[in-house]
Amino acid sequence: MRDERVHLKDDDALIADIAGLDGTHDQVLGDEEIMRMILPAIRADYRAAETYRYVPGTALTCPVTVLTGDADPHVTSEEAHAWRQHTTGAFELKVFPGGHFFLNSHAPAVMTLIEDCLRTT
Repeated sequence: MRDERVHLKDDDALIADIAGLDGTHDQVLGDEEIMRMILPAIRADYRAAETYRYVPGTALTCPVTVLTGDADPHVTSEEAHAWRQHTTGAFELKVFPGGHFFLNSHAPAVMTLIEDCLRTT
C-alpha cells in the first residue's frame, strides 16, 4: 500500500518522493531556489490526489482511454483498469514501458494515440 500522507511530510521527504518517480532531473531537485518556488504547487497536487474521495455517480457514456506506465509506483495495472467502471462506452487501457513519467519517453506515440481518439469520437 502506498503512503497517502506525502503531502504532510517535510520538504526533504517530499523531494525524496519526487526523486523516486525518476522524472525530474537532479539539477532541478538540487536547486534550492527552484524547489522553493515549485514545492507549494507540488505539495498541493499531492494533497489533492491523496485526500480526494470518489463519490459514485452516473457512469459516462463516452469512450475512455487510460494510459499508464508498466512500472509506475503510484498506479498499479489493476487501478488503471478500474477506470473501466466509469463508462458504459468503449474502454481501452494502453500500457507503456516506463514509470510515472512514461510520457517523457513516449510523447510521439501518445500524441498519435490522442489524435486517433479524437478522430474517432
